Amino acid sequence: MKLRGHAVLGFGIGGALVFFLACGNDSGGSGFDTGSDAGADVVGSSDAVGFGETSVAVCNPCNDFPSAPVLDGPSDGGGGEPVVGPAPTNSPTLFGATGDPTGGPCVFEPEVGTLFPNNWLRARFRYVIPTGQNLFEIRVHAAREANDLVVYTRSDRWTMPKDMWTNLAAHVQNEPITMTVRGAVYDDGSGTLTSGPSTGTSGDISIAPAQATGSIVYWVTSTASLKGFQIGDEGVTDVVTPAQDDEPDAGLTVGCIGCHSSAGDGKYVLPSSAPSAGSGVPAWISVRSSDGLATEPGPSVISPSAAQLLLRETQQLPSSSSAHFKPGDRLVISNYDTTKNDIIWTDLEAASTTQYSGTGSYAGTGWGVFARNGDLEADGTTPRQGGEAAISHDGNTIAYVSANTMNYGVAVLSNDGDIKTIPFNDRQGGTSTPVPGASDPAWSEFYPTFSPAGDKLLAFGRVPSGGPAVPNGDNYANVATEVMVIPSGGGTPTRLAANDPPACLGQPSPGVSNSWPKWAPGATDVGGKTYYWLVFSTIREFGHPQLYLTSVVVDDATGTIDGSHAALHIWNQPEEEHNHTPAWDFFNVPPSGPR
Repeated sequence: MKLRGHAVLGFGIGGALVFFLACGNDSGGSGFDTGSDAGADVVGSSDAVGFGETSVAVCNPCNDFPSAPVLDGPSDGGGGEPVVGPAPTNSPTLFGATGDPTGGPCVFEPEVGTLFPNNWLRARFRYVIPTGQNLFEIRVHAAREANDLVVYTRSDRWTMPKDMWTNLAAHVQNEPITMTVRGAVYDDGSGTLTSGPSTGTSGDISIAPAQATGSIVYWVTSTASLKGFQIGDEGVTDVVTPAQDDEPDAGLTVGCIGCHSSAGDGKYVLPSSAPSAGSGVPAWISVRSSDGLATEPGPSVISPSAAQLLLRETQQLPSSSSAHFKPGDRLVISNYDTTKNDIIWTDLEAASTTQYSGTGSYAGTGWGVFARNGDLEADGTTPRQGGEAAISHDGNTIAYVSANTMNYGVAVLSNDGDIKTIPFNDRQGGTSTPVPGASDPAWSEFYPTFSPAGDKLLAFGRVPSGGPAVPNGDNYANVATEVMVIPSGGGTPTRLAANDPPACLGQPSPGVSNSWPKWAPGATDVGGKTYYWLVFSTIREFGHPQLYLTSVVVDDATGTIDGSHAALHIWNQPEEEHNHTPAWDFFNVPPSGPR
């Protein structure tokens, strides 16, 4: 049980990695065997202009912060917090001295430069503690606020009360919010400071005039299952477990649910499922509701023939688009045939399991291979392999990874991945075209994903083609991976500052496996800028993958991509769990309670 509370002095009142295929594997090669704002328009795949509009409550000054300091109460270690006592009642007097200008705690959450969606989880402050320091002052200043928020705590973390955060996020948007943390050595016997106070991190964070919409579903190694949460939830919930995904009529028992995506409208999730909890292969594809019940759709969504096709093994990386997930045109795109790594479509309403020949009408067929014309090796003859396909929201373009050698269409084994596109072309595909800036021979590029709001951007991962890599030179669990953003038609890629952890963590990038980026399903256009949100996985901080958030802001007039914002740990995840391969859409994930 958590004992922590907040006391306000005076008359105040009490205040609060990578895209993995193999289940259980966080590193190594890809053998997959693991064993053990106001007036804002929000547009997305639904093209619902105005959806998620925000409004700013005007106040100046605002009174979101108490006039008296907050004294943090004790914690017994619940919720992942350390066991600490309460902050001394005379903490404000102890910290009144100027103290040392350096030597204090280094804040890594939120990192300086973080941009929050205005409907996000309340801000949590965490910091690296210098040796011996055991009493801390957190000061938060915003010019619009009548008072600074001043908190005293003996813990290495403090989370802003929800009502305080909600009010701050409604009032202070697109303005600097300065956080300063100081630390000191407090002697319990004498009730005095024996060292400090010493100033540590001081810098700005900000809150966007934009929301992040939808829900996130992600894969958890420890349970080989899918979990998820609605944006703003402080907990997570099960979405699909292995037991829910069994196919008893086909004699298939699921041990691992790994690669997954949204089934077009978010009502369903598309997992690739495998029999062993220690391996993500061989896999087949399932379609399950995203409401936590994991029910299969009826025959009006998946015909018996389509169900038979989806259960073929060695299918991976299912994806879909709202443009092709509706009655009369309901498709799943995936990889199939491990010798060639073809990119295929499966018609979920098919009355036949017959393969489409590639010419003429596809009536009476159930599946077919997208042509990738011209996707050849340097000899001009040998076909390259294709995988990691992602279809645009408008349904017209497929971005994929071309490589000499791939494993199940998931991992580039030859360290030569290039991102290319083919037209959807009524299920036929066509000429393969490299994306300039994402098909550079100096880099191996992979995991492409189209942005919402017109498919204007691509996010992807990359590693140096001759640089550090895990065995076989592949992109699977590659610690050198970094996240990039580029116009979908090509250009100069923007390296996101979110790749870089704070220096005090001692984990520079490349080296922390920033990977598997996924866009929020909506983008917000306000003040001449479009605000996008990205979730990705990284092994920073915890030594195992967790999900982080960052923003990409585009100038509407110039098209300039601003990728300067830091990464923010999504703290509702249980910290001990290994979480990756996020999918972000308008999933029907049920609300979750507090952690």
